[in-house]
Amino acid sequence: MTAKDFVEEKLRFLISIFKGVHIKYKYMPVQRSHLVEVIPAEFMQGNEDYFKEEAQIIEEFDQLFPDESIDFISNDSDITIDKADLELYSR
Repeated sequence: MTAKDFVEEKLRFLISIFKGVHIKYKYMPVQRSHLVEVIPAEFMQGNEDYFKEEAQIIEEFDQLFPDESIDFISNDSDITIDKADLELYSR
């Protein structure tokens, strides 16, 4: 399994357990970096269940793919994803 496959699988899992969230994902191969934007920003604020899942994903990712990086951001960040490789929506 590639790092990109791993991230996409984990993001699909997040969408399946959390409602009212939109996730954008972008892989930047030159930097070997994975960027995940979680929308709306309010979803992340004080959401301990979400943060536990995010932390678990990051920990597992770091163990499996130590030469790559993963970052989760919200849509109120200075960085945003314009052209996503993957967009997922929950209802």
